[in-house]
Amino acid sequence: MTALTIGSLGFACLFVYDINSVKWNHKLLHCSFAAGVFCVVSATALIVGRDLPSPFSLTAPRFAGIMLAALFLAALVYTLFFALPFRSTYLCDDEPKTVCDRGVYALCRHPGFWCFSGLYASLCLIRPDRQVAAMALLFICFNFLYILMQDRWTFPSTLRAYESYRLSTPFIIPNRRSIRKGLRTIRVSPGECHESEG
Repeated sequence: MTALTIGSLGFACLFVYDINSVKWNHKLLHCSFAAGVFCVVSATALIVGRDLPSPFSLTAPRFAGIMLAALFLAALVYTLFFALPFRSTYLCDDEPKTVCDRGVYALCRHPGFWCFSGLYASLCLIRPDRQVAAMALLFICFNFLYILMQDRWTFPSTLRAYESYRLSTPFIIPNRRSIRKGLRTIRVSPGECHESEG
C-alpha cells in the first residue's frame, strides 16, 4: 500500500467520522477521527522522510521550508486544539455543541484550512520532488472537500447557531470586519466561546 493511499484512507476516515456524528452515532466509529489523523500524519512522514539528505547539506530553501512548516504546524495545533474548548469539542459527543466565533474563528469559519495548506506547501520546500508535490496537492484538495462538507452539512446539523455564524463570518477568506473582530477577541478564553451574535 502506497503512502498516498494511506493518506487517502485517512481522509476517508475523517469523512466517516462526520457522517457518523450526524447519522449513525455508533460508538465504535468515534475513533475514526483519530484513525484518520494518524493515517494522514503517517503518510506525510513516509513521503517526506524518505531518503532525507544529510543535515549538513541544508540549503536555504530547505531551511526556510523547515521554519515555515514548524510555524504552520504550531498554528494548526493551536487552531484545532487550543482555540476551541477541547472537552466539549472532542470528548463530549452526546452533548450539544455551540459555535465558537471568537479569535481565529472570527477571522473565518475554517482558519485551519490555511494552516494545513501552508504546512503542506512548506513540505515542498523541504523535499522538492513530484511525490511530495502530489501529496500536498491531493491532501489540500481532500481537506478543502472535508471542510466544505462540514460547512454545508455536518456543522449545521451538530452545532447550535451555525447558520447565523455562516451569515456573520466568511468561509475561508477573512474580510475587514472579521479581521477586526478576530483581533478584538483573540484573548477570549476558548471556554467563553458562545453562540454567534449574527
